[in-house]
Parts: sequence; structure tokens; C-alpha cells
Amino acid sequence: RRRALDWVRSSAAYAFARYDFPGSNSNIDLHALTNWIPERLALHGDHTEFNPTADFERMFARIHAGDVLITVATGAMNKQEEERTGLVSTHAYAVLDIRKFGAQRLFQLKNPWSHLRWKGNFSEYDVKNWTSELKQALDYDPKLACNVDNGIFWIDYESLLKFFDVFYLSWN
Repeated sequence: RRRALDWVRSSAAYAFARYDFPGSNSNIDLHALTNWIPERLALHGDHTEFNPTADFERMFARIHAGDVLITVATGAMNKQEEERTGLVSTHAYAVLDIRKFGAQRLFQLKNPWSHLRWKGNFSEYDVKNWTSELKQALDYDPKLACNVDNGIFWIDYESLLKFFDVFYLSWN
């Protein structure tokens, strides 16, 4: 089952990196590719049913069980905010991994354009938050990551909730 999920993730990442689906979103596209059930979780607004704690725990458990593919999308940003954050306005990112380490909740994201990465907390340039224990637990070396911009980065959950607008979940 894990091998099948890896194939789906690889296929989806390949498709999203090479094609543009104008007017679409990753829920629709992943449903077309996998026939998995789509769910949209809006993070902001008056009518959202998003529960940050419960939904994090549900995503954490189910992504590790191989039951869900997750993408997140940014809202509209101006050019200065894009430059400051390293994120792209109204753009979807694949969730590659979700981890907990002590009180930290971290997401590993991939920009399907395979370049441009987050510049905030837990970016490869963040010297404050990366402890040797955390780097070892995640098998991650920020110094090595600085050498290659492949669009993959870690971001803390609180920053993700601030700078992204929606989770797209596709359920097996």
C-alpha cells in the first residue's frame, strides 16, 4: 500500500510540475488522476469549519497511514510579500511529510515548479529554530539545502496557517 501511495505522489508531483491547469485546483486534479475523494479545508473566513488542532491530528495520522494526499494553497499576495516569504501568490504546494518533534508541528512542502522556497521559520536560512536534535530527527541539513533549490522546504504549522489559505485533501 505504501508503494502505491508513493507512486501516486510521484505521479501527481510529476503532473503538477509539468502542466498548468488554468482555473482548476489540486482537489479536482488529484480526483481526476486518482479518483480519491476530495475535501477542502478553508483556513480563514467566517464560514470555515477548520479546527487547527483536530485537523492537524487527523492529517498527521492519515498521511502516515497512506490514506490521504494533501496540498496547500496560498492566497493572493503582492510582489513584496512574495519576495519576503519566498512563496508564490495563489499557488498550490504538495505536502510531502508532516512531523511532530516536541512542541513543534512541521510540514515538508514542495513547490511543483521545483524552485522558490519559504524564507521564514524553519527555512534553510533559519539559524534560530534548527537544533541539532531536530535536524537529526528529520534527517535534514539546512546547509546542504542551501546549495540546491529544488522547491522542497520545511515550514512550521503556525506559519503555514498564517500564509496559506486552504488545505486540499484527497482521500483513498
